[in-house]
Amino acid sequence: MQVEVKDLEIGDEIIIPSNSNLIYAKVLKAPQPRKTPSYYTNVINYKSIKCSINIQDTVMTRTYNDTNNQPKIQSWKIKKYICTPEEHNVIKHIDLNNKSIWLVGKKLF
Repeated sequence: MQVEVKDLEIGDEIIIPSNSNLIYAKVLKAPQPRKTPSYYTNVINYKSIKCSINIQDTVMTRTYNDTNNQPKIQSWKIKKYICTPEEHNVIKHIDLNNKSIWLVGKKLF
């Protein structure tokens, strides 16, 4: 079910789009409205929401020959978002204003 930022509560599990990825996040802090409205639309937006997500670092390597025809190895890290409800390892503040938010699970007390 698609929801808005104001409808979120602590413990909600949501899916949000980010570039070409889907992020499965768990809300850790209730949304709070900002003190001042948006400059252009005069609408009250919400602050970034504290969520837990799963990110895995992968190392990419490539070999190539330089100008002297000597082999070189280049490596770099890529952060990959894993869309799963288990093993959340990162706590991150996510701006959810003007995004499609899909409610997957709701924690009932």
